Formats: sequence, structure tokens, C-alpha cells
Amino acid sequence: KKYYQRKYPYIVSALILGIIFIFIYTEPIVDNAPEYKKSIWSTLTSTDKNEFKNTLGERIPLYSSTVNMTKDHIILGVGYNNWRVQHPAYYGNYIHDENYLKLNQRPHNDLLWIISEGGIVGLLLFMSVVILPLIFTLKHIIYKSNNTNLLINSVLLVSIISILVESLFDFPKQRTIPNLYMWTFLGYLSIQIPSKKILSNYHLKLIRLILLCISVSVSIFAYRDFKSNQFSKQMLVMKSQKEYDLGIINGKNALNYGKNVDNTGTPITFYLGVLEYQKGNTINSEKYFSKALDIHPYHLGTLENYMIIKAKSNQFEKALEIMTYLRSMYPKYYSPVIKMIKLYLQQNKIDEANLLIEV
Repeated sequence: KKYYQRKYPYIVSALILGIIFIFIYTEPIVDNAPEYKKSIWSTLTSTDKNEFKNTLGERIPLYSSTVNMTKDHIILGVGYNNWRVQHPAYYGNYIHDENYLKLNQRPHNDLLWIISEGGIVGLLLFMSVVILPLIFTLKHIIYKSNNTNLLINSVLLVSIISILVESLFDFPKQRTIPNLYMWTFLGYLSIQIPSKKILSNYHLKLIRLILLCISVSVSIFAYRDFKSNQFSKQMLVMKSQKEYDLGIINGKNALNYGKNVDNTGTPITFYLGVLEYQKGNTINSEKYFSKALDIHPYHLGTLENYMIIKAKSNQFEKALEIMTYLRSMYPKYYSPVIKMIKLYLQQNKIDEANLLIEV
């Protein structure tokens, strides 16, 4: 029995690695997906995706740019859900005229995502919520004698570790099933801890009150988030149907629920600026684009449209300044230069256009 107990940690470790290997090797191939996304294995071993010639396709640039972001905000990070807003400042060298419409929502690595948005403080909080329960479960498996829940604890441990391994290459923290599984795991652990022997009734009541307040707050914010997203989507529907007035009404309603960006991280005021421009109201359009830049100073679409409005208002000096900023942020994206040349030619500014052509 003592020999078995000494060997048990090695057996558990081997079992975990074996299950992970079997999961990756036997994963079914997804139909109607690019070759490099048909399975976890194809993602890990992909070597030919556009200009990114490496084993993780285009993800290594995402990882390296996220690491650079984290270095600049190491303590508190860039803020929750702000990765997609700040990331273009670190990813500009990889943007060009073919992929500029692609919006990166996350770094495809949950650990990098957490530390970039929460810094060291966020990482410690994550470790307290996830890593400490795992350590508790592992000790429960190895050291507890007469463990009647040995099989359940082992399966839970392997499953959670598998989710953590997946988080190194994907984003399970944003998916429903891994979240449900994780919180079910924590709920299961809570019944294994003899809380009444550790905490007084006063502290138990206090904890319940705090949890109730958190639940109510989360419910309120979730509802407001849902309604804002609902109006944002309706705004885009109206825009596609050229119902610009209805689109503006829906966009303003989305803002009234406290969110200033949609699900893609695009400022809602950017869409309002486009809608006003489509209506021919350049003054309101310019105001909305200016507000959008206050929210997302690196948003390529906003900067480009703002440049066009300034040029069409005969403010070529300001338009050229914006174009120069765009070129510094996105050196491989040439569309702003081409558009500025066209704008110069429309105003018969041949010499200025020639200067840009030579550049």
C-alpha cells in the first residue's frame, strides 16, 4: 500500500498526459474549415498560412504582440475586455491591404489574455480561483485515506487540467461549456470543505450576503450588456438596409445601456459616424468619429474615415497628419496613401499628389 501511495502521483501524471494525447490524436476533423483549423493537431502543426511561416500559423505574432502589451502594463494590465482595443498598437506591422478587415478579438491563449488585461493582480486572482482548487483536489486524491470519491476527483482533475492545456492555444474561458464545467467543479469542491467548522455563523451570513450582492450586480450588468448588443446588431441591420435614421436611433439606444463598443470591440460611435456620413451630415459624422477615437485611438476604420472627412472639408494639413499617423501605426497598409492621392487629385492638387506617389 505504501509503495502504491508513493507511485500514485506518477500514475496520475501519466494518466493526465495520456488522456490529453488521446484527446488530441482522436479529435474528429471539422468539415467546412480551413486546413489549419480542422483540428487541434492541424493548428499546432500548420506551417503555411499567408505570410506567417511558423508552426502556430498566425498565432505567434498574436502571442508576441500580447507579451509586448503585457510588458507595458505589467501590474494592472490594460483593463478587462480592453485587449481588442489596445492590441492594434502592438500588431500594426502585421496589418496589410488584404487582412485589414480582420478583427482580432483575443490572443488565442487564455493565460496571456488574462495577464494582459489584468496584469500580475489579475493573474494572482485567476490562480486563487483556479489553481488553488486544483492543488486542493490533488492533495485530496494523494493524501486522503479511505477516499470514497477518488474516481470522481481524478476525473475532475484531469478534465480541468485538459481545459487549462486547451487555454494555451484557444479561449475556453469565453466558451459556455468549459465555464459551466469549471464553476460546477468549484461548486463540488465547496461541499468537500467543512465550512461550518471553520467559519462562524456570522461569517457565513456575511459571505451569503456578499454573494447575493455580486449575483444581483452581475445580473444587472449582463442585462445591460445584452440590450446594448441587441441594439448594436439592429443598428447594423438598418445600416445594411440603408435605413440610416433607424440605424442612428438604434445606435444611440445601444449607448444608453452603458456600452461604447459592440461585440467586436468597434466603437458604436464609429458606426454612428458612418451613418451620419451616409446621410450627408459631415459635421455630425466628424463629431462621432472624434468620439470613436477617444474610445479606440488605433481603430483603423475610424482614422481612415476621419482623414477623408478632413480632406473633403479642405483641411488637408490635418488629413495628412492623420495619414502619417496611420502609416506609422500600420506601415504595410497602403490604402490611406492611395485615398489621399485621390483626394488631392479631386481638388486639383497635382504637386501634393505627386509627392505622395513618389513616397
